[in-house]
Amino acid sequence: MHRTIRLAGLAVAWTVAASPALAPASQAPTAQASTAGTPSSDKVFKAEELDQMLAPIALYPDALLAQLLMATTYPGEVKEAAAWSKANPKASGDSAVKMVAGKTWDPSVQSLVAFPSVMAMLGDKPEWVQRIGDAFLAQPDEVMASVQKLRKAAKAAGNLESNEQQKVSVDTQQAIIIEPAQPQVVYVPAYSPSVVYGTWWWPAYPPYYYPPHPAHYPGYAVAVGISWGIRIAAYNSFWGGCHWHGGGNVYINVNRYNNINVNNRINAGGGRGQANWNHRPEHRGGAPYRDGASRDRYGKDRAGASQRQDYRGREQSGTRDVAGAGDRAGQLPTDARAADRASQLPTDARATDRAAQRPTDARSADRARAQQSMDRAGISSGGSRVGSGSSGGRGSAMSGVSQPRATASHSARGNSSRSSMRSSGGGGRMGGGGRR
Repeated sequence: MHRTIRLAGLAVAWTVAASPALAPASQAPTAQASTAGTPSSDKVFKAEELDQMLAPIALYPDALLAQLLMATTYPGEVKEAAAWSKANPKASGDSAVKMVAGKTWDPSVQSLVAFPSVMAMLGDKPEWVQRIGDAFLAQPDEVMASVQKLRKAAKAAGNLESNEQQKVSVDTQQAIIIEPAQPQVVYVPAYSPSVVYGTWWWPAYPPYYYPPHPAHYPGYAVAVGISWGIRIAAYNSFWGGCHWHGGGNVYINVNRYNNINVNNRINAGGGRGQANWNHRPEHRGGAPYRDGASRDRYGKDRAGASQRQDYRGREQSGTRDVAGAGDRAGQLPTDARAADRASQLPTDARATDRAAQRPTDARSADRARAQQSMDRAGISSGGSRVGSGSSGGRGSAMSGVSQPRATASHSARGNSSRSSMRSSGGGGRMGGGGRR
C-alpha cells in the first residue's frame, strides 16, 4: 500500500507492508482497541502507556537503549549527570565518561554522558525518565515487547533500514536488532514518532515527542523520518545489550565495561563475556518505587539512615523513640554516653555530678575558700570566733551562715541546749539516769 502525507508543505511517501507479527499501521487501532483500558490489575502501566513513553527511544541502538533503561531506574543521578553534561557541552564519547569516573553515579548513568543529545532530552523531562525506570523495574518483559512492537511498526513504514549510520537485522525469532554500522562510532537517531511509526494505533495516547537540540542535529527536519546526530567516538562506553527473548532482558558486555570502568570492574558470567544487569537500590536516592512489588524487592535494601527511616515510618512530632535513643546511645563512645546521661539529669544532680568529677586539688581549693568565708562570718555572741578550729564537718554545717548576727543566734541556741542537758543530769545519762 502506497501512502503519502504532507507535513509543513513537504510530501513524504513510503510503502507499508503487512506483517504477520504486526498489523499495518492503519489497522492497528482496530486490532488492539479491545485491550485498551482493560489492563490486568497488577500492571503498573498499560500497553498503550508503554508504547507512548517508549516511542522516542525505541529506535536507539540496542546497547544505548539498554544503558538508558538501566540508568532511568536512578532518576536522581540522571538529573545530576544531565546538569553536568549541560555544563560541559563539548564533552562526549569515551573521553566524557572518563571525566566523570570519580562521580558516585551508577556506571549506567556515567555512560550516558557520552551522548550529549540523550542527556539533554533526559534532563528536560525528569518525570518521563522516572516513568521509564519504574516501568522497566516493574514490567521488564513488557517494556522489551513494546520496543519490538515499535521497531516493527517503523520497519513496516519503511523508516528503519540499514545505512551508513546503523545496521538493522532480524534474528531467527524475528526480533529486530539495531547496531552501529561502525563499532567505534555511534550516531544517535532523532525522529518524530508520529512520522516514523505511521498512523498511531492508540489515538487516545499519542506518542511522546521531544524535538532534538539544533546543536546536536544540524539540519534536522521533522518530516523526513530519522535524522542523525553528530558523530560520537564511543566504544568502551557502549557496553549494554538486550536479551530480546528473556534471560535477564538487558546485559553488560564485560570487556568493554571493564575497559572504561577501571575503578568498578565486574566479572563475566556464563563464559560469554556477558553479565546480567541487576538494579542497585543504593543509587536510587530519595525516589520512591512506584509499585508494591518493587518496594518489597528493592525498598528494604536502600542505603542511608534517612531512607531506612522512610521505610519504617518517621516518628510523630512531639514523641521520642525510646528504643531508638537507647540503640543510638549504645553506639556512642564511653565518654559520649556519660555526657549524654549527664545531660538528662536534674539540674542539682548535674551540678553534684560535675563537682564530683572535679580534680582533687580543685575540690580542696573549694573547701579552703568555704572555710575562709566561714571564719570571716562566724562571730559568736561573746565576741569569739566560731569555727577557727572547726573540723571539716562543722565548717560544712556552718558554711551557710554568713552574717555575725545569724552566727550569734545559732551559738545562743547551742548554749541553751547544753545548759538544759546539764540540769537534767546531762552528759552520758539517758532519761531514767541509768547508763547504757
